[in-house]
Amino acid sequence: MDIVFDGEHEFLAFHDPESGEVQLLTVGVGAEGFGVELGADAHLGVDEDDAFAQLVLRGATASAPLLGVDQRAACPDQELDRPGGPPVADFAEAMWPHDRPVAWRLAGGTLTVVVEGAHRSQWARIGHTPLYVALDLEAPGEAYVAALVHRAVVDDPGFVRCQAALLRLGAV
Repeated sequence: MDIVFDGEHEFLAFHDPESGEVQLLTVGVGAEGFGVELGADAHLGVDEDDAFAQLVLRGATASAPLLGVDQRAACPDQELDRPGGPPVADFAEAMWPHDRPVAWRLAGGTLTVVVEGAHRSQWARIGHTPLYVALDLEAPGEAYVAALVHRAVVDDPGFVRCQAALLRLGAV
């Protein structure tokens, strides 16, 4: 499935500590679109123009850090923190390998999502937002989403603030 991340949009992430669920949303995308399940505990939604709209994560989080483990991965987690960080991309388009499950972890307001089996070839920060995307560029002429990091997750018991954002999006 094609997916587009546009740096002109706002990316919000909410965590309901009661249920353990996390929702990553894009403000400014169309309300119509479609979704796919990414394994048993994740759902990805895109709008009619393939813009990233929502990622819902449920279930157990990864028990260990997810970045910096793959020796072939460009830009391990500490590289996100170096001065300047990865380059800023106004726009990123790639395929999401929906046949692969995702592993995720929430720690200190930072959500890390890794597509299992993908190699992080190139990182970019999407616009000047708290969303970072890693692409897998190992297949010639192809780009696949390999990982996401969102650095401003808000604790939101009962998803009250999330529902308000969805209303603002026109998605409810």
